Amino acid sequence: MTRHTMTNRHSSRTRAALVLAACGSFIAPASSPAAFLTFLDGVGTPTSANVTPGGSATFTIALQSDDASFAGLSLYLQDDAYASAPTVRFTISERVTLAGSNPFSTAVTSGAISGDPVDNQTLDLGYYNGSNIAPGRYELMTVTVTASEGLTPGSSFTISSTPASALFNLAEAEIPLTAATYTLNVVPVPEPAAPLTLAGLSALAFTRRRRPASAQ
Repeated sequence: MTRHTMTNRHSSRTRAALVLAACGSFIAPASSPAAFLTFLDGVGTPTSANVTPGGSATFTIALQSDDASFAGLSLYLQDDAYASAPTVRFTISERVTLAGSNPFSTAVTSGAISGDPVDNQTLDLGYYNGSNIAPGRYELMTVTVTASEGLTPGSSFTISSTPASALFNLAEAEIPLTAATYTLNVVPVPEPAAPLTLAGLSALAFTRRRRPASAQ
């Protein structure tokens, strides 16, 4: 399977459906197999994180297909607020493929993705394979996003997989894919701890010298 083949899967399916319909043999499937993505960080509330302006958050992207085999995934991320306020608030600073649990053979976008803005659609973070993969749950990658320095503490933003994200099998039949979301809450940069003054250090030393005597 080539990347060009993946790009044209929708037109191929449409032509096939028209031919079957013209022959009077097109039958809609009784039900659609279920597949969904999850964005989790395994800490506290696993679908959200606190991030400071200029800070970063990392989450794991997993794919689960309950009963359908698959061979390819197109995956795009978006900042859900971008459409109404088109400002880049987050960038992808790192994408790490989890080789031990990712069943795909090839990444759609090879090389570094660092610096790609999370706006209305990122680069394709998906993968493809030369043969169908059995249903199951697979952790695919970790993604680290970095917040813009100009974000206001107290604001919250949601990163989600876009409607263009898709799962499909080797025959290019698309499998319905439920989107995932991850919330980033912007918090203030912690204030540095106040240094001890000379008077405070003297008082602390005096207290420590007196402690053994007071214990007698």
